[in-house]
Amino acid sequence: MDLDSIEEDFVAVDVQPEEPQADAQPAIPLRPSLITALSELIATFDEKYPVIPPASDLHPFSPTPPDTDILESILRVTPMITASVASVAQANIHPRFILRTKEYTNHADTWLKNQIKVGSLFRQLPKRKQNYAADLPLEPALVPAWLLDEVMSLLTSIGMDMFKEDGADGRVKFLGGGKILVVDIEFLLTPVSSSNAEGSASTTASGLQLLSIKTTRGSESSASSTGEERSPLDTLLYSALSSFLKEAQGPSPDCLRLQQLADSFKEHAKSLMLLDGLANAESSLGTGDRWFKETDDEAKIVLDLASRESQALASSLGSSSAPLDILIHRGHGYPLPYLTSPFLTFLVGLPPRIYLSMLKAQSAPSSTSSQQNSLDIPPSILREYVFNNRSSCTLATLKLSSTTDTPNSINHLATLLPPTFTLLSDQTDFTALLSDDFSATLPESTHGIPQEHLNRVFPTVAEPAPESDPLQLNPPVKGYVLDFGGEGVVMRREAMHRLSGGLDLGMDIDGGLGSMDGGFGNFGSPGWVDLLVDSKAILHSTRYVSHVKATGSNPAIQHLLSPPTDPGFVLGSIRVGRMSDVWRVLEIVKEQAWLNETLRSFQWRIDSTTAKDEGKAAEAAKLLSDEEELEALIQGSNVPTSIPVQISVRGTTINYTVPLPLPDSPLLMFSVSFDPTAPKGVRVDFDIAAAFLESQTSSIEKISQVVLEWKVGMEEVVRRGGASILAGWVWRKVQERFQVI
Repeated sequence: MDLDSIEEDFVAVDVQPEEPQADAQPAIPLRPSLITALSELIATFDEKYPVIPPASDLHPFSPTPPDTDILESILRVTPMITASVASVAQANIHPRFILRTKEYTNHADTWLKNQIKVGSLFRQLPKRKQNYAADLPLEPALVPAWLLDEVMSLLTSIGMDMFKEDGADGRVKFLGGGKILVVDIEFLLTPVSSSNAEGSASTTASGLQLLSIKTTRGSESSASSTGEERSPLDTLLYSALSSFLKEAQGPSPDCLRLQQLADSFKEHAKSLMLLDGLANAESSLGTGDRWFKETDDEAKIVLDLASRESQALASSLGSSSAPLDILIHRGHGYPLPYLTSPFLTFLVGLPPRIYLSMLKAQSAPSSTSSQQNSLDIPPSILREYVFNNRSSCTLATLKLSSTTDTPNSINHLATLLPPTFTLLSDQTDFTALLSDDFSATLPESTHGIPQEHLNRVFPTVAEPAPESDPLQLNPPVKGYVLDFGGEGVVMRREAMHRLSGGLDLGMDIDGGLGSMDGGFGNFGSPGWVDLLVDSKAILHSTRYVSHVKATGSNPAIQHLLSPPTDPGFVLGSIRVGRMSDVWRVLEIVKEQAWLNETLRSFQWRIDSTTAKDEGKAAEAAKLLSDEEELEALIQGSNVPTSIPVQISVRGTTINYTVPLPLPDSPLLMFSVSFDPTAPKGVRVDFDIAAAFLESQTSSIEKISQVVLEWKVGMEEVVRRGGASILAGWVWRKVQERFQVI
């Protein structure tokens, strides 16, 4: 093999003629050079991943799932590297070859970097999310006209055909839509008086008010809807657009927030145009209307189910209304149609502080909302508080999205593990599904829930393959996913395995992630508790500490948490094929949501071992130096400066080890866990046997006789978000019962 052929194989210089001759034959496409392929691969990786993604995001359900195109590019480059190395290995390396290769590499590297950098910029500019402030006029008199133009521009930019009509009495109408969808918006220009800087004269300007917004389909009536007549979809659009107008015409508008409100209204309109395009594609078949009816049809069924579950809960508690927080624990995600988008949203997790705020608002004199669905929170207050605190609540939205994953459950008659409805006590027998008969399906009666509801398959439609890859093996499809928001939900490994094993997802959950521990190995990544404490954690911490200030009845509490080593994952969205999949996913996520919220009630920080040891040594020296303190310590009547409470987590159970204020300093061990069958949705259990083995004291015999009396009270404390003060509650109860210290 001569030098030139080796050099060609290794370098393969891309030489393109400047201008092809008219009579020239079509040129054979040259192979990309090795340095070109490697440079493009590195540039693509740097473009998509400016920062190395954390291990918690390297799974198919992440808010930012890994890009498999990068892996395909690596597989394409690998044979080129192998062939080049093999070619060089078969020949004697000539010095001239090395010099020419170095010279070419230097020139090619400089040229390729500049070319790739420019190409990357051009590709990124259209994709970059705009973070600009709205260009609001400084002159208030110009704001109404600007708002009308801005709304018109927003709607036309997403493909709507809009027409403006100026009516009498300052009314302005926008009429338009897509192929099937019709949108009718009516504004009112109202005069607003304002004083000049000196206050001696006044001028009259115009203010813009939103009167109504109405969405219709096809030949439906397009009469304006106001007040009580608004449909849930129209209410969502009205709220988004009126918030935009109110912010723009406020006394001190925030232009950044104004742009966010405009983007929010635009996203709602884009979702409607997506449904419009899908409906138009099936208009000739007469089935296009199903895309608009999907959310409404499902909302009727799930709202009826929520009503039945709340009535059953109220009956079991002997109350006229069901507490919302207990209903979320013992039932399923509470449905809130059209809360944040034109789709169906479920409330899966509710922080206790937000629930208490709802109770205070509901008990206010101005609150006249009627009780519906046997809930203790009126629907209007519920929707308002959840929407305003949506970043703190755990929400799941059943929405349309592009995906390449088609679940196998669509092709089957049953979900692998059927959902359970503990509040609806119908003794449905599922043992047939545990047999070896693979033809077994769900029983006909499932807690009174229509079987067609659980087995109803969500519609899907195939999208055209991208022009860059017309022969793509898995072309994208429009299907339904459960989306948990931009930040997602922190999940432990066990819950992720239940998600992948409980549903027939039709995908290799371990694909691309290795086979270690079922694809959910730690790989040195932070645990799920680390992600709860710090979403940007990169290392696993061995212990966390949380302090609670002293009160009049108990000393300060020092909680010491030894977090589990289970890796953490962030659940962003998951593909669902039928309604039974939705219920099954929500059952798993609500457990994790309760666990996350309970641990977040503590103010955790990384434990400093050095400071801890120095503090203990100083406290011990102080006690031994004072005779009275030493005598109190010997007699067991010494009041400690803080109560050290050991906490550990296993599954959905939080274990406590609390020292008690008794002369022989016994340890009380108890656990708090999520239990949808318990009256309050949580359960407190005492480990008296372990306490006997640990302490070997007579005080435990006294404690074991009264702890069961505290069980209900402790469960109520946990339900109200008091997991961080539970040890202090036990300390006070022991003081009151045994009259010590």
